[in-house]
Amino acid sequence: MTAFFIDIDGVLRRGDRAIAGAPEAIRLLRASHPCLLVTNATRLSADEIFADLVKMGCSISREEVFTPIDATVSYIKKRNPAAKCHLIMEGKVRADFVNAGLILTDETPDFVVLGLDTKLDYTGLDRAFRNLKGGAALIAANATRFYPLEDGLHLGVGPFAKALESASGQEAVVIGKPNSEFFRAALERLGSKREETVMVGDDPFDDIQGARDFGLRTIFIEGTSANEDLEKNSIQPDFILTGIAEIARILERLK
Repeated sequence: MTAFFIDIDGVLRRGDRAIAGAPEAIRLLRASHPCLLVTNATRLSADEIFADLVKMGCSISREEVFTPIDATVSYIKKRNPAAKCHLIMEGKVRADFVNAGLILTDETPDFVVLGLDTKLDYTGLDRAFRNLKGGAALIAANATRFYPLEDGLHLGVGPFAKALESASGQEAVVIGKPNSEFFRAALERLGSKREETVMVGDDPFDDIQGARDFGLRTIFIEGTSANEDLEKNSIQPDFILTGIAEIARILERLK
């Protein structure tokens, strides 16, 4: 049976509004296919994203939302179930580490975990640097250069990861899309097989090329600038749709 990874921002919603036809498309897919709604965002916890999607009319369960924080926790737990983590991130996402049994501390941690922290300053970066030089491993929940909000683009996690890599001499383990660790953890969550899973996304690199490199089939959801990137870099999705509302017409071809 075909399973689906469905990107959230740009495919199901823009800002705090559902994209036309998205809730209905999710309802259709979930009726007969395993689905996981995925994102590269680290600003909000999976619980918060789930609540927002439900408000937008998406009939889903909490377990069907998967974030880079979920994948990061999975990665760390496999290596040390009681690891000490120095987190550089804000908000409720920190609770996901605590709930998984990980220890939050900036004293001799096993891992420095980098997410989005809009209040990060020199002191915070310096503390992370010192812990990395003290033997901690660097993990970046994603490596996005920037992210969009209603007032425009904002600096993402990637530049801070690069700064810490440069200073410490250590290469970060990057978890979020387009990295294989994210897709591998998502497959484990959904319980699907690689050859039976389709990635639906609007980012040519993080969604489409990343999924293709991992061995998934892909559906590209068109967007103006993204279309240019797709063509310029000769990225070839299996299907191209103008919106997820169109997915019903190709379901038979995905079996």
